[in-house]
Amino acid sequence: MIDRLRARALDVALDVAAAPSTLRLVRRVTHLMARLSLGVHRASARIRPRQRG
Repeated sequence: MIDRLRARALDVALDVAAAPSTLRLVRRVTHLMARLSLGVHRASARIRPRQRG
């Protein structure tokens, strides 16, 4: 999983290096970050089910 995250970060870095417009770059990065955090949240929720008090 960590290797996949590293590969994704490398892809993002390459996209950033090749991005012609800053606006598109910012939008793409925020979109990727949102998807990434959502995926991590889902994975952690699946691994550790929320306990009801």
